[in-house]
Amino acid sequence: AFAIGDFAFEKWSSNLQFFTGDSSSLLSVSPENGLRIVAHFKAIPPPFLEIYSSPQNGGMVFGSGFRVNTLHPIFAAPYAGFEFSHWVGAGVSDPSRYETHISFDENTTITAVFRNETIDPDTGNPVIDENGTAVLTLWSSNSDHGGVTGSGTFGYGWTNISALAKIGYHFVRWEGDYVSDPFSENTQVYLTTDSVELTALFEESQTVQNYAIVSQKVTTFDYTGSITSNLTGGNIIGGTSFSFGSSPTFHALANTGYKFVGWADSQGEILETSSKYTFIINDNIIINAIFEELSFEVVVKSSLSEIGSVRWDGKGESHTFTQTLPYGEKINLYALPHQGYGFMQWTSVDFQLQSPENPVLTINGLNQNIELNATFSQDPPLFLNIQITPETAGWAIGNGAYDYKSSHLIFAKTNPGYLFSHWSGDGIQNPLGANTSILLDQNKSVTAYFVEDPDNPPEYDKESSGLYNLLVISSNSEQGIAAGSGVYSSGWVGVYAQANEGYLFDQWTGGEFSETASSNSQYRLSDDSIITANFKVQPIIPDSVELGSGWMLSEWLGTYWMQPNQKWVYHSTLGWIYLHLIDNQDLWIWSDRLSTWMWTGKALKPYFFLYEQGSWIYFNYSTSKYYLYKDANINNQGEWFSY
Repeated sequence: AFAIGDFAFEKWSSNLQFFTGDSSSLLSVSPENGLRIVAHFKAIPPPFLEIYSSPQNGGMVFGSGFRVNTLHPIFAAPYAGFEFSHWVGAGVSDPSRYETHISFDENTTITAVFRNETIDPDTGNPVIDENGTAVLTLWSSNSDHGGVTGSGTFGYGWTNISALAKIGYHFVRWEGDYVSDPFSENTQVYLTTDSVELTALFEESQTVQNYAIVSQKVTTFDYTGSITSNLTGGNIIGGTSFSFGSSPTFHALANTGYKFVGWADSQGEILETSSKYTFIINDNIIINAIFEELSFEVVVKSSLSEIGSVRWDGKGESHTFTQTLPYGEKINLYALPHQGYGFMQWTSVDFQLQSPENPVLTINGLNQNIELNATFSQDPPLFLNIQITPETAGWAIGNGAYDYKSSHLIFAKTNPGYLFSHWSGDGIQNPLGANTSILLDQNKSVTAYFVEDPDNPPEYDKESSGLYNLLVISSNSEQGIAAGSGVYSSGWVGVYAQANEGYLFDQWTGGEFSETASSNSQYRLSDDSIITANFKVQPIIPDSVELGSGWMLSEWLGTYWMQPNQKWVYHSTLGWIYLHLIDNQDLWIWSDRLSTWMWTGKALKPYFFLYEQGSWIYFNYSTSKYYLYKDANINNQGEWFSY
């Protein structure tokens, strides 16, 4: 291994680890299949300059640190009562001048010597007044060649200045006093007088620049819509220099908990909402990717305000809450029944509750809109008992334990061969109506009376009551649950299935359904029945086709083997990889073979972007080899190499 320029060989490393950190640049190995060897180099730090002042209270010195140029700038400024005398040390260009340069190729120490101010002080040497205020004015030698920033009013001391050359020109130097590095576009000036003027000199480049610089900027809005510097919503993948007239493509990748909003111009106006942005390069440009923190609405209510309330940690106690919260927020809720009532359960139509009967509900990592309802019941409850006469003539709905209700619904249903006659009991609103209501203010017992239908009398030789048992089961309890079991009359009955994490509902089997492939369906009941909810493994790549025995086929990623709830998969050609999906078409891959993170997508495969190296590779599926693309040079030329 041979070092180039200001670098030195450090060590060797290998993916097979048959040696560890050999420090010799000459290495002998025996070739093995799959062997990859890396030579590591480290930068050689430039020599360091240490500057002292004598006496220490005589003044300030500037220029200490690592060498920045062949001629390293230094200068000294005396405090009030002193004046600069001379420099002591090797390599100083002009030892008698307070502002000069030094040449050094190894760590060096020099001293600025000050002396008591004479009766007739040297007006050419500056004197520091630490309490003064300076007006700094920056000029450009030609505004058509370049611009400057940093003008203003400042307290004495250091302040930043910058110069930026336009295309076809380059920065030469700063003209003026006390500039830390006169040959650097971005440097500092030490203000010691009331008025300071500096000029940035530009000159025409000898060769015309034929490429443009693309600067990348990421702007993040928090969930309230305010720009924040404390959050980073994502990053930009793409190059930084391109030839004029080319059409580079940039990709915006949102971090977990954020969404990409669009690409914005310098005024903040959205130019493009697609995460992929392609445009023609005509000049140096700044591209700005806008991201926004995800937010969700959480609504929490108690069933009736007079029987219970909810306490939310950090937000107090109420009968109802409506909050917009950021992704990942933790929520702690407590159901609080009023006196004479007890907590029943939490209910939700859009959120899967793990322990709905627990009055303490914790949501870790908010990632969806949620509406919750805390339900309470009278403690002890009121009981309604409904009797049927004759017993085989029909059945009723509405019996059981309930809270106080001024109008509690009850229903009488007939079996074949009977007609509803009337209700008997206290507080029934319409005793002659099969569907009516009752005042439930205490424990009660009512009776539903039926009579034989003269036009269609019951057939007593049949044992059927008109009711049938329905058993709804899951094909695999580890994959999902099924609900809807019970005793029903003939007709359509609602059934429901819910897949566990890592699985999907597949279909219903065992009879006639309104929608076989829908987890929320209707089953036609005409006899005692057993029906089954079937589930299947959820592929890590959406829209993959299950091939059996854990193998999946993705139309764009290819064939891979996986286990439920696992992100490690075995790809038929890429080997073991770890997948982190960004959306249905883009993903990050950790390659066990390359020991690095790669990014690709449906529209990019077989190209992969190496995160740490910041470069693209190509995978040849016929040879199972990777190829590295070396970036284009100033002449817009690039080339693929075996990786």
